[in-house]
Amino acid sequence: MSTAIRYPRPPELDQLGTRHAVVEASAGTGKTYLLEHLVVELLLNHGARMEEILVVTFTERATAELCLRLRQKLSELCHRTAEPPNASDENCWLIDDQARGLLRDALLAFDRATISTIHGFCRGILGDHAFLHRRMFDEQAVDEKDAFHTAFVECLRNDFAVQPELRPYLQTWLSAGHSARDLEQALGACTRELARIFPSRPEALQPPFDESALAAAIAAWPAETAGDPTLAERLKKAKVHAGTARAVCPDW
Repeated sequence: MSTAIRYPRPPELDQLGTRHAVVEASAGTGKTYLLEHLVVELLLNHGARMEEILVVTFTERATAELCLRLRQKLSELCHRTAEPPNASDENCWLIDDQARGLLRDALLAFDRATISTIHGFCRGILGDHAFLHRRMFDEQAVDEKDAFHTAFVECLRNDFAVQPELRPYLQTWLSAGHSARDLEQALGACTRELARIFPSRPEALQPPFDESALAAAIAAWPAETAGDPTLAERLKKAKVHAGTARAVCPDW
């Protein structure tokens, strides 16, 4: 029979209670320390098994650090034989034979525990229930900007550079002094803003194209000539963007 020892229990655990917990704090304030001790609390005082505990963090680096530190903490408590200097009668775990047995079981089941990033956990759920969610079995998280850049370049090459009805739009943009990179950034900003405004209405991002309405709007647009001496002044009073004004009035 091993000697029972006391090990200090962080008092912050009392503030979390027994419900689901979200720990949000700045870097270096002890989030990982609290999380690793919260797992110990669930194992020793709430009867939870390691494979029943879900721990998610934000980054891959934080996840790797948490896995390492949690395994080390469980091993330390399981094999510790002496009390630390700051152990007291109050607010301590009692590490006896029963507790050591729970800690050993947790170490053996450690690889079955769910400790991952938020996006990694979500990807796992989608993969485990692929048929229910109508998703592919193998999906990979990608950076939003990288994915948008790939789609933008593909669209330029396969659509705007090939289809004659789309080419004038790109030529107008470039002739106004803008670059393709500027267009990518502008479209990306519009897409993110629309997704923010309509998070649950993806159909709002792609309204149906009404060619007849566009033709009617163009026909109703007042005719102007680049040689009109009053055009530049009228564009300035209307607060038309300078790049757009230069496209129709070189003397701007």
